[in-house]
Amino acid sequence: LHTILTKFFGEWLGISELALRLSSLAGCLVYFTALYRLSGLLFGGRLYRVLAVAALTLNPLVYDFMVASRGYGLALGLFTWSLYAALSYLVRGWQRSWLTAAGVFAGLSVAANLTFAVPAAALGFVLLLFGLGNPEERKFWPLVDGYIGPALAVAFAFNILPLLKASSEDFYFGAATPAEAIA
Repeated sequence: LHTILTKFFGEWLGISELALRLSSLAGCLVYFTALYRLSGLLFGGRLYRVLAVAALTLNPLVYDFMVASRGYGLALGLFTWSLYAALSYLVRGWQRSWLTAAGVFAGLSVAANLTFAVPAAALGFVLLLFGLGNPEERKFWPLVDGYIGPALAVAFAFNILPLLKASSEDFYFGAATPAEAIA
């Protein structure tokens, strides 16, 4: 996803440092808005919102990865939206639209940077634990269908489908065959 956005901005604005980093800046904006809404859901007051956003944004690791044009900032922003939607699902009465939004944002986060597969899977696991802990038996399968289905479908569309027609000639480094990689 980050590569597609970078290519889009590069074709639109020409090859420049701004065009190459514009998708990362968009990821920062996505992260800030999601974090502001998430802190409002958790803390409520305006002062606490600003303090939470500042504390989570001014962390040197977060700040450093936001400016790197590798998709970390966009992935973190999309994952934060996924976390906000998942918490909204749990807090605001189990509305399926929140759960589906959490799955779509988690899939987009994995599509922006594959390292976010672990936090997206962990969020899905936590949601499943909440579903198992619910006395109503019908909450478990909507969790599986509402979060895991959209997350896998979006991540598959961005990460796996482009590789189906790829061959070893399309890559610049690495072994040509699995046997060479093992050797």
